Formats: sequence, C-alpha cells, structure tokens
Amino acid sequence: MADICLYSKDEVAKLLKGYTAKKFFEYFPEAKKKYFWGSGLWNPSYCIGSPKNFENTVNYIRRQKYGS
Repeated sequence: MADICLYSKDEVAKLLKGYTAKKFFEYFPEAKKKYFWGSGLWNPSYCIGSPKNFENTVNYIRRQKYGS
C-alpha cells in the first residue's frame, strides 16, 4: 500500500491508470492488438474529487471524447 499524500494528484492518476491498464491487458491481451494498438487504454484527462456529488462525476464522464 502506498501513501498517496506523497504524490501530486496527477501522479496518483497516472499511477492508477498505468496499473489498471497493465492488469487489463494481462487479462485481455487480444484487446490490445484489436482495439488499442498504437494508443492507450485511457484518455489523458483525469478527475479526482469527492464522490459526494455523483451527478458531477456522471457529467464529467459524458463530456469525455468517447463518452456517451
């Protein structure tokens, strides 16, 4: 376990996104070649905030390039 207070918000986001992408592609290696070859799993943006206002989180996701 890491003390995330030692890192900036953007460093924490990068660490979490990198770890989850690595694990995702370990479980689904065929997805890398079929859907993500030459690109990454994650959009470069990130949002770190409190889950108190769920509607803000939903709106953030919808505003992303590939959101619905």
